[in-house]
Amino acid sequence: MRTPPFVRPAGALWRRAALTLLAALALGAGGALGAGCETIQATVKEIVEPKPEGTRWEDVPESQEPVQRKAATSSDFVAEAAGCLTQQECQQRANLYAQTNLEHGWGLFQGCMKRADFVELEALRKPPWNGLLKQRVDLYPRVMEVVVIQGADALDAEMKALGLPIAKWTPDITPTVATPLFTLRGEITKIQYTPKGRFAIIEETELEGGGQGRWQYNYGARRWFQAGTTRAVRSGRKVVMKLEGGSPVKPKHEYLFIARDAEKGVGRALYEAEAADDVVEFVSAALVR
Repeated sequence: MRTPPFVRPAGALWRRAALTLLAALALGAGGALGAGCETIQATVKEIVEPKPEGTRWEDVPESQEPVQRKAATSSDFVAEAAGCLTQQECQQRANLYAQTNLEHGWGLFQGCMKRADFVELEALRKPPWNGLLKQRVDLYPRVMEVVVIQGADALDAEMKALGLPIAKWTPDITPTVATPLFTLRGEITKIQYTPKGRFAIIEETELEGGGQGRWQYNYGARRWFQAGTTRAVRSGRKVVMKLEGGSPVKPKHEYLFIARDAEKGVGRALYEAEAADDVVEFVSAALVR
């Protein structure tokens, strides 16, 4: 009976196994022989076990632990939003993300809001974004900038349409838990520096003339239309506003402000010296003129 031909492994590996065996036998000592056998076993394992195609053994990791994905940050979303060709593409991508992960989609949508071509708030009044803006006071300034583009006199109407907890300021306004913030339109006449901080003296302005305002749509863009000619005039009411350290406002400019009620005693001396109607604290502002 003929012995079937012996199939040799690849030449280099076969020679390596043979040389290792001869070296182990030459040593003669039991311990050395055992070590040589272990080396032979490892070499044979390399010969008989299949390797991944196109992969070297040294490139294969010892363990295949699942990779933990790093949570996206606000900077990541801003960068992704900036990489979109258009605002429409950015919002479509955010809507797509929201179908599986609302938090991820909302993060990208906030990045979309920071693009220069974000000039329409219509999406914030519809699912899945409606109602999410209420808890993001830090985004109110961006909303106000868009409102100024649409028509500065539309602020109160827009805030109401978005369902934001903001009321229009009056001298006898009483903030509540439901509406802790309020809007104020006015011109900064001067800024005072005191040991207790920086304060702006504001003359409230109102629009005079014109008829009932309304929203209009032009090629899909929503704009506030004020019937007739209007102009901003001083109402005669004065407000002392405590400014934050980095509040980017300047004298002789008119702004749309979002403010909150000041703590008791804050700015009291200026309030009395200026015969002001109220003391408030700055939250955000958008330049009107």
